[in-house]
Amino acid sequence: MAFKINSFLLMTLSIVVIASIFCHVSAANDGRKLLDSSDLVSNTPALSQLFGDWQPIKDAKDPKVVKVGEFAVDAYNRISNSFPLTFESVLGGQFQVVNGITYKLVISARQNVTTTNYLAVVNEHSGDNVKTLISFEKFA
Repeated sequence: MAFKINSFLLMTLSIVVIASIFCHVSAANDGRKLLDSSDLVSNTPALSQLFGDWQPIKDAKDPKVVKVGEFAVDAYNRISNSFPLTFESVLGGQFQVVNGITYKLVISARQNVTTTNYLAVVNEHSGDNVKTLISFEKFA
């Protein structure tokens, strides 16, 4: 009788441990899906190194980075009362993963014939990819 109870407890404990490991691996893979997405910045470090730390953007011409830069200029134009800016390029920047991705980008934009650099901060919410312009100002 004691052997049957011990076997039952051992089997139950084994199932709980296996299920726990499976859930842990699934959660880790869900985080990696975010980084493996072709929509995100290429050449990013491991997920554990990203949370909370600002990381340099290694390729300012990455299509995802360019789209974020274009969004920043478009969003600024919607709220600005001045002559609209024309996006030229992303010169560099950083990103941070905390409840989505926050980008700090140095953007080159043209107004009439004058080109100026701007610092734009854009947050892209996780899950729905909705972008929000946090700030947009001239960069010295």
